[in-house]
Amino acid sequence: MKIITTDKSRCKKCYACVRVCPVNAIRVQEDGTAISHTRCINCGHCVDACSQGAIKVTDTLNRMETILSGQKPTIILLDTNWPITFPDISPDDFQAILEKEGFAQVQSSLLAVEYVLKAYETILEKKNNPFIGSLCLISTSYVEKHTPNLIPYMIPVVIPAVGTARYLKSRSESPIRIVLASSCLASKAKMPRPGFEADIDAVVTFSELKGWLSEKGYKFKTEGSFDYRSPLLAGGQYWLTRDFLARLVPGGESKRSRILAVSGEGRSLAFLNEVNNGSFRHGLAVVKYCTIEDASHGVGTELTLFQRQDLLARVIEEAAEVPIPLAEGEHIDLIRPYVDRSSELVEPAPEAIQQVLDTLGMNTPKEELNCGACGFSTCREKARAVVHGLAKLEMCFPYLIRELSSHNEELVQKYEIIQKQLHNVTSSSEMVGVSKQVRQIQEIISRVAPTPTTVLIRGESGTGKELVARAIQRAGDRADRPLIAINCTAIAAGVLDSELFGHVKGAFTGAITDKKGLFEEADGGTLFLDEIGDISLELQAKLLRAVDSGEIRRVGENRTRVVDVRLIAATNRNLEKAIEDREFREDLFYRLNTITIRLPPLRERRDDIPLLVEHLLLKSCARVNKQVHGVSQRAMEIILDYHWPGNIRELENVIERAVVLAPPAGSLVLIEPEHLPKELEVPSIPGSTLEIGSGIDYRAMRDQSVGEVEKKLLLHYLQTAGGNVTKACAMAGIPRRTFYRMMEKQGIRAKEVIKSSA
Repeated sequence: MKIITTDKSRCKKCYACVRVCPVNAIRVQEDGTAISHTRCINCGHCVDACSQGAIKVTDTLNRMETILSGQKPTIILLDTNWPITFPDISPDDFQAILEKEGFAQVQSSLLAVEYVLKAYETILEKKNNPFIGSLCLISTSYVEKHTPNLIPYMIPVVIPAVGTARYLKSRSESPIRIVLASSCLASKAKMPRPGFEADIDAVVTFSELKGWLSEKGYKFKTEGSFDYRSPLLAGGQYWLTRDFLARLVPGGESKRSRILAVSGEGRSLAFLNEVNNGSFRHGLAVVKYCTIEDASHGVGTELTLFQRQDLLARVIEEAAEVPIPLAEGEHIDLIRPYVDRSSELVEPAPEAIQQVLDTLGMNTPKEELNCGACGFSTCREKARAVVHGLAKLEMCFPYLIRELSSHNEELVQKYEIIQKQLHNVTSSSEMVGVSKQVRQIQEIISRVAPTPTTVLIRGESGTGKELVARAIQRAGDRADRPLIAINCTAIAAGVLDSELFGHVKGAFTGAITDKKGLFEEADGGTLFLDEIGDISLELQAKLLRAVDSGEIRRVGENRTRVVDVRLIAATNRNLEKAIEDREFREDLFYRLNTITIRLPPLRERRDDIPLLVEHLLLKSCARVNKQVHGVSQRAMEIILDYHWPGNIRELENVIERAVVLAPPAGSLVLIEPEHLPKELEVPSIPGSTLEIGSGIDYRAMRDQSVGEVEKKLLLHYLQTAGGNVTKACAMAGIPRRTFYRMMEKQGIRAKEVIKSSA
């Protein structure tokens, strides 16, 4: 029966279970760890070490409940250390609870210990060989699986709990069922095996029993004082190995006669290994893996070590109830079989071990640290485990630290390379132009960059708003900190809140883990919010709080977090008009509008177009790995005559398209008119026919003129695209959402355009 199993979906690969396993019974696989049941002795250390609950103990409560619901009377046997799990209840009250839940009798598992002692004495009288006796199924499992050469020395007598079960079943006039409650996980694995399946019908741990009874509402509390003089603790004075040996051999333990009581994980396994390899000869030894120091999974106690020691001493002292005496002439078969169940690992080739050691940086024996931090006593033992798939290289802390340091150095180098590349791509020289507008913008950037002031960048789509934001960040005090950019129109309104401010696990469907928002990611650096004019009013309120106080709150979280972020925002909307239409908060506008940088459209800085074309041509050639030497005079005239509604972004796309379509490398490759989109050859749209007179408001006249041009441009693109808005957006180089907003503003409907063009 597989008592301990792993849930790989919960395994975090911390390998704590591998480090604590005394018999290397944990296999390390790519998707997590797995129990090697051919090596496992069911000690439970891995269960206690796993903080993620990935290693589990098979629940046998269902088996117990099935037995209780049957027709046969059921007796429950309690190992005499049960008070450690139930320290506040008297034996009488505890017995009453168990009988109320359907158990016909409640007995001590050491009730028939005198019969077990008699069986030991009989064997010892017949032979004078060295013998090993055990009160512990973990120790006997270790012998069967790891030191089978010791089987001839093992006293073939059952543990007292099995002896008590055989005694009760032999005395009963009708069939009965027996359940054992124990702190030992190995009891679960042993009882269904041949030689034991007829003795005990089910085994549950004290922690399982406690949980089962707690769910039924029991509190395990006895008012007032009580003692442990009860049949439920009969034989408790023999729970400790030394007391059992003292009853067996007059005088008890004698080191000189090599009569030993061996208790505890380290001592018991070391003793068995030394006897197995012939380095120690003994006379008689009684071995028990667990001690009172253990508070394993099966115990389920909240008592401290010294509280457990004090309580057990009291139980042993007060357990005056003598176990059932030997009936004269009565004999019970208490023999148990020992079976060689070993599956020894094949010793790896020396070359394979050395290869692992070389990888760990231990090329010579002097370099082997043998620090034990990985859970293996020596580096060579660890190397063997790696070859057998029972350990990972990463479990070696010095190796892991060295690998992480090396990896960190690589990341630093890559970061420096990327920073240099980023500086080359987004350097100030990319703000190409000699026009008065460009010089003014560069002057504003140089003044505002060293300050923490919020900046609002305004301009049509494609005018280079993000380029300006990066120039501000690079020239300021936060140049070595991240600049995180986000286009607010590219993310759905319901998702943008979480993207900016983060969320906690369970805040909404799909929020399976906590997540930092961009404000937290940009802490200490710069956050660039493009198209800020399109965010919802609700989100604007949260943004205002973040700008004002630096406080943010994740979605689904009550507490606030403080961040230090320099905010740069950009928009192509008329925010004043949006405020009038109640689409944008006035208080947020004034908070953002501390410093405003207005970027002119490309049509207003035509003197810069030749320089921009030269710059973008070099950039496109590098991108597509193709050599084009320049632009023909006729092609440049077409470029200069075009009105560029998509601004620099549209120009960049046109140049890259032309580079791709230009002929292969030759002595002189130029961009010709045929390499340009046909739309560029459409005659320029005439300007406004407004007559300028006295008393005309400049802003109103400008808006009206721009509106007329904008409407004609929209109609032109829609007609050229046959009314297909997606194609029209692509031709214009304008985001679809912005294009629709412009259509709505100008009262244009795509269906009407289709009808008119038809």
